[in-house]
Amino acid sequence: MCLDWAGYTVGGEKTKDHDVTGSPDVTATRTVASGTGVATMENGDKTFSTFHGTANVKDGKREDEHGTWSYTGGTGKFKGLKGKGTYKVTLNADGTSTVEVEGEYELAQAKATAKKQ
Repeated sequence: MCLDWAGYTVGGEKTKDHDVTGSPDVTATRTVASGTGVATMENGDKTFSTFHGTANVKDGKREDEHGTWSYTGGTGKFKGLKGKGTYKVTLNADGTSTVEVEGEYELAQAKATAKKQ
């Protein structure tokens, strides 16, 4: 599985692209997916993340996926980036999907600045 999506903002920087690569394990009743993501921001810096989610399979069809994600770091402004949250993938009747992502993050620079004050 490989996805490409963008258009969200982290630390005041908008993403140019976000490539997500994952691996699903599928049984007759459940799907378990995990993988990594690399987002390239408009300024060229990158963020790195991981995810892990599950979805039930009913009557041969995969249902909505729920999972967790976390930032594992980044480059430039995002070096030392930490954060985590949840996501939900809703499957639409037309074959597309909608992804809702929630969570919190902390930039290492913001943390260092707060300590200096």
